[in-house]
Amino acid sequence: MIPPTAKERVGVLESESSLDAIAAQDAQLDELAPLPPRLTKPALEYAAAVCGLRDRPRWSWGFPHLDRAAPVPTGSLVYVIGATGRGKSSLALQIARMHAESCGPALVFSAELAAEYACARLVSQVTQASWYEVTRGGIDAAAVQHALDVPRLRLTDAVTASWARDIENEIGHEVREHPGELVLVVVDYLQVLRSDGRDTRERVANASTALREIAARTGAVILALSKASRVAARGLRSGELVGSDATEVGAETNSIEHDAVAQVQLGVVRPADDDAPSGTRIVDLSVAKARFGTEDVVIPFQVDGAHGWFREHGEPVSLADRKAAARAASVERRDVQAQQRVRSALAAIGVGSRNKIVAAAGGTRASALAALDELIAAGEVVEVQGRRNGGRWPLALADQVVTLELRPIEKGKA
Repeated sequence: MIPPTAKERVGVLESESSLDAIAAQDAQLDELAPLPPRLTKPALEYAAAVCGLRDRPRWSWGFPHLDRAAPVPTGSLVYVIGATGRGKSSLALQIARMHAESCGPALVFSAELAAEYACARLVSQVTQASWYEVTRGGIDAAAVQHALDVPRLRLTDAVTASWARDIENEIGHEVREHPGELVLVVVDYLQVLRSDGRDTRERVANASTALREIAARTGAVILALSKASRVAARGLRSGELVGSDATEVGAETNSIEHDAVAQVQLGVVRPADDDAPSGTRIVDLSVAKARFGTEDVVIPFQVDGAHGWFREHGEPVSLADRKAAARAASVERRDVQAQQRVRSALAAIGVGSRNKIVAAAGGTRASALAALDELIAAGEVVEVQGRRNGGRWPLALADQVVTLELRPIEKGKA
């Protein structure tokens, strides 16, 4: 029954002039169907729970700067995302090993690599031999066994359609065998997990949701790897996508950002030593999402490429500082490329006017002119005698003056 309005109440009083009529209507209101119990609680009732958060266990990534930037409570799903070849699997295996050695059980579900190859990476990290050397028998059996003797570390490559049930079953075994210890599950990688859905995007989204729900039910931490989409991979490699700008880089789905407590990306890779480009590298790991920490932080890591061992390298930097550095590096690369085009053009034509050189160099006119001015200021390009164009002497490479029997113009000569 719809309750009467105030106007209707007044009408009753005026028409019947009776308090009994009001009482009768109130009685009818009391007969309305009862409402379901309330879901909400007064905020004050959560005070004890808030105070108890300080005692809730947290998982450690194994890296101090990353632990501070992206803390992870138990029962959470976290993601490591990166383009192909950035070291996602190596980083995840290293984290699993460190967790098993110092914290609790670690389970690796390797849907990409066969289990023996994943273990070969573990051996490579410990022995500091290259992965290739390990797989070609360059490490003796005793060293291999020693490297893999981590009792709480288990792996499988049997990642089938029943993967969700299998993960939860394995967590159950570890909880029984290691009571009170935090279980870490590594899943490599999201996009190859089989799941229901009308298309790839929906299947990947459903798989991510399933991982989040397993973590919440079991109290385990699930570290899932995800490849970046093709467009996003270019942005990660160049440094254009870092921090919170990269929350939606996971291929085939945006559910990653929703499901994850923390999300980190492996981005720009550069040599630690410019004279040894194939040696140790520096890779930027950016925190794109940290529900309980600090987003838009970039943490440089040193990676020994041959065996894939990660270690933090220096202090974290802000997203703004890293973007500024990336822009400066991009401008410098373009300048260097423009200067090289100008050198090549002058080497081909020998002597020429500014307009002729710029036209031969290609690229934008502004960049070619700027590059030419830089080379003149550095003394790599000089004015030589010849027919003037627009009041300017022709130009040539300084190291071609003698070869071409040119006569340079003295500085200050009109």
